[in-house]
Amino acid sequence: MTDLLSVSASISGLVTLADIVFRRTYKYVKAVKKASKDITALSTEIGALYGILSNLQMVSRQLEDEIFESTTRVHHIHSCYQTLEEVKHILDKDDTSSLHDQRLETVKRKLRWPFTSSEVKNLIAEIERHKTTLGLASNVVCMSGLLQALSRQDQIRDTIEGVRTELKERHEAETRITINKERKEILNSFAKIDCRSNHGMSRKLRSPGTGLWLTEGQDFKKWLETKNARLWLYGIPGAGKTVLASSVIEEALRTSNSSTAVAYSYCDYKDTTTQDLSNILCSLAQQFAKQDEESFAKLREFYETYNPEHQRGFKYDSEALLGLLRAVTMPFDCAMIIVDGLDECGINVPLVVDSLIALNDGENTTVKTVFLSRDEIEIRERLGNYTKVSIAARSSDLRLYVGAEIDLRTRKKRLRIKDQSLKEHMLERLVEGAEGMFRWVTCQMDSMCELPNDAARRKALGSLPPDLNSTYERILDRVNQKNPETQKLVQRALRWIANDDGRTSFTIEVLCEAVSIDFRSTRQNYDAILDEFEILHWCSSVVRKSTDGNKLELSHFTVKEFLTHIGSSQDTSIRAYRTDPGRDELILAKVFLTYLNFEDFDQGGPSSRDIVFRRFQNYPFRRYAINDGV
Repeated sequence: MTDLLSVSASISGLVTLADIVFRRTYKYVKAVKKASKDITALSTEIGALYGILSNLQMVSRQLEDEIFESTTRVHHIHSCYQTLEEVKHILDKDDTSSLHDQRLETVKRKLRWPFTSSEVKNLIAEIERHKTTLGLASNVVCMSGLLQALSRQDQIRDTIEGVRTELKERHEAETRITINKERKEILNSFAKIDCRSNHGMSRKLRSPGTGLWLTEGQDFKKWLETKNARLWLYGIPGAGKTVLASSVIEEALRTSNSSTAVAYSYCDYKDTTTQDLSNILCSLAQQFAKQDEESFAKLREFYETYNPEHQRGFKYDSEALLGLLRAVTMPFDCAMIIVDGLDECGINVPLVVDSLIALNDGENTTVKTVFLSRDEIEIRERLGNYTKVSIAARSSDLRLYVGAEIDLRTRKKRLRIKDQSLKEHMLERLVEGAEGMFRWVTCQMDSMCELPNDAARRKALGSLPPDLNSTYERILDRVNQKNPETQKLVQRALRWIANDDGRTSFTIEVLCEAVSIDFRSTRQNYDAILDEFEILHWCSSVVRKSTDGNKLELSHFTVKEFLTHIGSSQDTSIRAYRTDPGRDELILAKVFLTYLNFEDFDQGGPSSRDIVFRRFQNYPFRRYAINDGV
């Protein structure tokens, strides 16, 4: 996972944790010349487990470029983590590092081994089981086989045909009717949001082991088993809510059949179409209609009634759509609706929430709902009768994530740690300070990579920013310590990216040229045009590449909020980075006019088609400026 955990990264997180635990136990072996069998045996087993995990890590790296699609939950990764964490927890209670005297530490270890014989026996048995399972997983030949070997499923699909079967079953779960040309036209009329693509992107950000605490917890299981159930999963910014939403959707899809249907939607601050109530209701209705012939018949009747001329892009009335949704869900014994990001609907939040909660009102409804959002007052007040579950990232997921990031950045030479004990210190401080925020951890890891040595990193770990806003302030403060040209680059890049309304034409190539334009210029300065690496480097932590790789975007909703709300409370030094739609519109308009008046585009008369085409190739910003800018 780029922002959270891939399968390979999950294993890397375990490798880091196993390394830390092995080093801790081995200190006892070294401290006692004739160490007891318990001390030696446990240390040896953990060392062997570390070796197997390292081997499995190499296998997963070799397979991670393989094209595959899977929703498997890797329970054995989670189980192995729990065992290592149990060992570490016992060691932490007997930690001697605070003594600051090597001789005293050695004496204490000689006098006390913190494990009982029965604990060692049980732990060794657990580790043996993990070694067997993980050792078998190391012998697979494809990623699908690796995932299945790490799961608790009996059926092993380690062939291309197995992957195809899984994809076919997924498609059948979401489409249970025959679709011809006429039906496709009707369904397309309601396809206002590409929910499957949005879900696919969220799944890519999720490790198969992430979120098991939620999907195997009692609150979610009760929701699955209870008719007309209501569940609200809320969390702080940066807690990984959208990634958990994909886990919830996957679990719901596993239970779907001819009498149990699932529909879902992701609301995204970057895409206004996903925030519109009519679009959300259309998408949900379309998904249900694809899963039952009777439901589709009701959708067709609605289509003929409200759009008799079969207009493309027709805007349906929201009130009428609420009635349609009630109708298309009635043929099912259970109709599950899952909507993520209610808080990202902007001014539409009250209307969207009020409308969605009305769907499972009444005794005869078959609808049950799960909503995910921040804990905002206008949402909480409306969801008073919902079961509420806080979804701050659990320490288990955070530990795997931090461990994976340390390993990944070390391998890529971005993080060069000499003192191996610093890895453990870094892991503990970041998990402790995160307070459930993956996003916060990512930013701190970026900062660690920019520091020159271990001493600077230890110092930084002692004064970490308390929240995301403080983190973003520090990032911009660091930019302000660079030269004026770098500051200007970041200000321009953030302005363009923050004001992008989601149009696909604003590609990385277009952005790089746009950032290079100076009001005083009369011609294009090719030497001033940046490449994407420069923007990503100087805008570290606040800008990222989109999932499809075509655009640069703000790395999180909280970044957009922070940039918009920079004001008098902040140091004047970072006000230049504030984004203001009204002010920015005038600045960007001036950029468009400056650019279109470049001498590069002077002509004595009409241009031929070839000349126009070459200009669009040589000046990517020109097409955008003409079509979208003015």
